[in-house]
Amino acid sequence: MPTARKFPKMSAVSALKFIKKKNLFHLQVFPTINMDGMDQNEKAVLLIRTHPIFFMFKLISITVLTLVALITVAIVAKILGQLNVVSPQIYSASFILVILIALNLSLLELIKWFYNLFLITSERLLDIDLTGIVNMSWSSTHLTNIEDVEARPTGVLHVLLNLGNIYVQTAAAQAKIEINNVKYPTKVQDILLDLVTLKKRHT
Repeated sequence: MPTARKFPKMSAVSALKFIKKKNLFHLQVFPTINMDGMDQNEKAVLLIRTHPIFFMFKLISITVLTLVALITVAIVAKILGQLNVVSPQIYSASFILVILIALNLSLLELIKWFYNLFLITSERLLDIDLTGIVNMSWSSTHLTNIEDVEARPTGVLHVLLNLGNIYVQTAAAQAKIEINNVKYPTKVQDILLDLVTLKKRHT
C-alpha cells in the first residue's frame, strides 16, 4: 500500500488558482452555494465531490448485473417457452422490469454522487450527505477546531489519477473527518491548512 508522499507546500491562493484553472466539476472553487445555517459573511471556498470515476465503477457494476439478469430471463423464457408454461407477455414484462430497476439504481447513484459532498467555507468544513431520496443531513466543524490535516493516496488508482484521501483531525471531543477519493488532495490540504491558520490568527 502506498504511503503518504511528500510534496512542497503550496499557498491557499496558489492552490485555488491551480484548481480553478483545471475547471473540474467535482472540485469547484468559490462555488455559488448558499445553505441554511451559514453566517451572513461566510463564503464558500471549495466544493469537493468524490472523483466521478468511482461513480462510473458503480454504473459498470449495475450494467453487468443487468446484463446477467437479462440473459437469465432469456434462458428461462426459452426453456419455459418450449414447454408452453407461461405466455410471452410475462417475459416481455420481465425484461422491462429489469431495465427499469437498472435505470432507477443508476439514477439513484447519480443523485447520491451529486449531493454527497464536502464544502470548505471561510468559517467551517461541512459534510453534506443524502440520507434519502429527498432528505439530506449535514454536519460541520469550525476551522478553529481543526488540529491537523493529512492527505495521502491509499491505492494504485489513487497514484495513477493523482487522487487521495484527506484526514481531518479535530478537537478530541469530535470524530476524525475523512474526505475520500479527492482529486489533487495535497492542494485541498494546503487550502484547508491555510484557512485554519488564518482563522486561528484572527480569533
